[in-house]
Amino acid sequence: IRKAVETSKAAKEQTLIKQHKQVWWQEQERLNGLRCKLESEIKSCLNEESIGNECFCELRNFEKELSEQWCTYLKAVIDPIHQLRAVDFVKKQSKAVFERLDQEQQEVEKDLSDWSVKLLDDSSEEKANLLSEQPTELETLECPYPDLKSSILNEFWSFTEKYQKKLEDFDLQLEDTR
Repeated sequence: IRKAVETSKAAKEQTLIKQHKQVWWQEQERLNGLRCKLESEIKSCLNEESIGNECFCELRNFEKELSEQWCTYLKAVIDPIHQLRAVDFVKKQSKAVFERLDQEQQEVEKDLSDWSVKLLDDSSEEKANLLSEQPTELETLECPYPDLKSSILNEFWSFTEKYQKKLEDFDLQLEDTR
């Protein structure tokens, strides 16, 4: 008798649940239809050009502005937080950065070694020859005052001699370090 009562209760509950589902489904369909109808009425009202349309235009502009701000917020705040939560993303980024830095370091070291070899190979005579030549800019220098031009040339040669002396000192220091 108990089993029959329990089975009867379970069957009643199942029947009741099916009836409720049907009612809720019908109500949801009805409400969904009403929502679509109201949304279309609101849109048509907003799209109409009437005297009181300024308020609707302001609301539409405000909605657009809020939407843009929301997208900006998502890109600026939420997306980076999600990326930080994904630790693998941070690991991949740091690995890529370190690989790029290692590659740049190797390139810089290679350039430095090339330059050091080039500097060591240049002889003092070649440097002196380069410094002994007068630049064409000085030869073609137009100056209304000949005294000023000769003064500039003298200063140039004085500067060149000082530079040559320092260069020779550096060459001597370089030879000492070899």
